[in-house]
Amino acid sequence: ASPAIDTVLAVSPWIIDLYGKIIPSLIPKMHIWPAGVQMPDEDGPIRDTLDFTCIVFKKKVPADMYEKVIHALDERKIKYKVFEYGTFKQKEYFDALSSVSSRKGFMIYLQESESQGIAFQEAWIRDVPTLVWNKGSYTSSTGITVTGNVAAPFLADEAGMLFEGASDFEARLDAFIMKKDAADPANGFRPRNYCMRNLTDKASAQTYLKAIGM
Repeated sequence: ASPAIDTVLAVSPWIIDLYGKIIPSLIPKMHIWPAGVQMPDEDGPIRDTLDFTCIVFKKKVPADMYEKVIHALDERKIKYKVFEYGTFKQKEYFDALSSVSSRKGFMIYLQESESQGIAFQEAWIRDVPTLVWNKGSYTSSTGITVTGNVAAPFLADEAGMLFEGASDFEARLDAFIMKKDAADPANGFRPRNYCMRNLTDKASAQTYLKAIGM
């Protein structure tokens, strides 16, 4: 809040909402600036053993929600692999994304909140759309609550969909799959195009220069 500071960078809109509630005078100084994601090199040949079409990214999620997701996938005979946060290497994730992308697959993301969500961008730049659980609110350790899309703040219609919880998951999953498999590509998801325009290192650098008035 020092008057010597002209510009404050925040990684997503809900982070601005959070700090704006703590120090309202910061709001005019704050600019949304998501870090970019690197364009992927060739991640190597897709291994034949990676035959799943869905990644379930499990971070922090209630047990009943997780079980609902797994049950729905099993019912629809959708092959999946669970990636539990903190238990895998980046290359494993990238290999899986490349494999899923080649099979026109998708990712389900289960986490209460993400300040930005680099893992999403890593998926989108590889053309993998995401279906994301959005709890809809975040409460800080000091008791300040913000609402809205706190799970995937940069998710756009081109990149995927949100669902609220166990009650609407199956309906949203079916709608998501229908859009993903649309006969006309113009009616489907285009996560790579979206990420290329908005969330690469180049796009991030351009956003930064605008924020500091250059």
